[in-house]
Amino acid sequence: TKSFDSVIGVDFSARRLQIAFSLRERGFAQYSVVNELGEREARQIKTSDYPWSASREKAFFYQSFPSNLHAHLEGFDLIVAWNVLERAYSPRDVPAHLVERLNKGGIIIFAYHCGWESISEYSAEKSLATVNAKGERTAAAAVRTLMNGLCEEVAIDKQYRNMSTVIPETVRTGKFVNFELLAFRKK
Repeated sequence: TKSFDSVIGVDFSARRLQIAFSLRERGFAQYSVVNELGEREARQIKTSDYPWSASREKAFFYQSFPSNLHAHLEGFDLIVAWNVLERAYSPRDVPAHLVERLNKGGIIIFAYHCGWESISEYSAEKSLATVNAKGERTAAAAVRTLMNGLCEEVAIDKQYRNMSTVIPETVRTGKFVNFELLAFRKK
């Protein structure tokens, strides 16, 4: 929020936005996590622990679908679509709709779990079977096919193209996940 006039977060689920709303409005949020025994443990997060705390009023949150965003969500210089295609009911519709919301010269970054399974596992549209040059079904090949003709691909430095993170599953355990980034600039 320090570098932009405003930051807008959009998610399919209102439940996932509750913590974001609380952080923006009150400066803290309470939530729970599951421990190894399957029991819930209370947690709290405070914006004062982060450098963006003073600018949190610049963040806004909306519940919406990526292929049918609210009309006022437009004119973006940057869109980061994290796990959007994997979760979309109709992933074929998402890229064109998001590109319409970009300013000319704006950039859209798709971030998704590595491997084709991430798209085909969650998507209701199983027909999005895209094959790369080696004959492998991959998420990157799917994104490139969907973006074909909409935008030009922007090279991402190799160290940022393939990254890893841990998605927490319990208080002390998590799932190690590889993800890829692809970026495109609106012509």
